[in-house]
Amino acid sequence: MSDKNRIGVFLCHCGGNISDNVDLYEIEEKLSENDEICSVKHHENLCSLEGRNIIKDQILREDLDRVVISACSKITHGATFQNYIKPLNPYLFEMPNVREQCSWVTDNKDKSTRKALSLINSAIETVKHNKPLKKIPTRVKDSVLVIGAGISGITAANSLAKQGMEVTLIEKRPAVGGAMIQVGKVFTPDKMSEDCAACLLNPVIDEMVHNKNITLLTNTVLEKSSRNAGNFDVILRRKPDFIDEDKCTSCGKCTEVCPSFALDEWNEGLNNRKAIYKPFPQAVPSTYTLDDESCVKCGACLNV
Repeated sequence: MSDKNRIGVFLCHCGGNISDNVDLYEIEEKLSENDEICSVKHHENLCSLEGRNIIKDQILREDLDRVVISACSKITHGATFQNYIKPLNPYLFEMPNVREQCSWVTDNKDKSTRKALSLINSAIETVKHNKPLKKIPTRVKDSVLVIGAGISGITAANSLAKQGMEVTLIEKRPAVGGAMIQVGKVFTPDKMSEDCAACLLNPVIDEMVHNKNITLLTNTVLEKSSRNAGNFDVILRRKPDFIDEDKCTSCGKCTEVCPSFALDEWNEGLNNRKAIYKPFPQAVPSTYTLDDESCVKCGACLNV
């Protein structure tokens, strides 16, 4: 450890949630034997105003430049304690969770105390290597990728589009609707009765289709994604439809002449469909699609 690292450790009793099942006085005694630690303090509730003052006073008095606070979950009070340690950089701080990970998981006080001490020592080793970080403002793109065009995905896309977001909605199958479109009836909590699944879904789909902020890509899956300063760069892989959606009138004549059959996925394989087909009568998009794996390449559909 470099000479300028001065580490302070604070032990929170959490109103008995920790101290009733973890011997904090034993931990304080053991930590005090560590020459690398300048200060060890404990308090009934470190998240309180009094706890805040203890932390700040100790940082100033001992000239601390690293802080470990043994308490609850970072989700609960991580931001609180990062604020309490100012003017220290908020990233020169570690917070082992001894409440959820020690006190609350066993009635054996000896075991929970030993585990708590282990977590605290790990946090001490970690905080030695922490670097002061600065927040950098960056603009997040007003665009969203929604994966899956079932009822949840379509509803999310509609909601985001209403807020002015540019939405790309992808669906791995040739048509939207997900499992709900395959169900004859669903239970509606609003009416407390059964209702037609397609009747409920169609208005939601119609809203999606006519919203200029939504781009729908069927037969598409997420190949790769990487995060970059709040934004995501994604690579999508789209299977070819083999049908020109601008020219297809959904007349069905191509299906009539197709000699090849395959199991119908929309009907869970209980019957057959043609290699060139529409998943179901109300499918969106309404364009027919060609299953390249079951197509025998006879060219019959080209002559329609």
